[in-house]
Amino acid sequence: MIKEIFDIEPVQKNSLIIFLGILPITFLQLYLFKPELIDKGVFVVIGSCLALTVCWYIINILPLTLFLEAIVDNDVNLVRYDTIIFLLGLLAIAWIILFTYIAYEFNLTFKNFIRCSIGMSFLRCIFWIVYSLIPNQKKT
Repeated sequence: MIKEIFDIEPVQKNSLIIFLGILPITFLQLYLFKPELIDKGVFVVIGSCLALTVCWYIINILPLTLFLEAIVDNDVNLVRYDTIIFLLGLLAIAWIILFTYIAYEFNLTFKNFIRCSIGMSFLRCIFWIVYSLIPNQKKT
């Protein structure tokens, strides 16, 4: 079974890493920002965690794709590409942890936490779009 995991395409492996890495973090987010939801039942908590995980994945996929386009040139070899894709998955998890920590320190409500996270993701997208529009100056 472990061998099949390593044979998966890098993008699919990255998606799996992001999904499995974000899932426990979403439970922590529900516990921190919406503790009354934890008492409603196991299926409500699991469903909420899965829904929040899918939302986090969708929120993070566009900035990470723009980041990949900005840093990778066309001459990249497959080994380096696999490493970059793997690190992008870890980077997405790091962003989510950072957003959670900042929101917890500022005592944000769950709704404001989601709004700020979407806003920060949007700002990350704008940054990478602007960065990719700047002409690359090669060192000679």
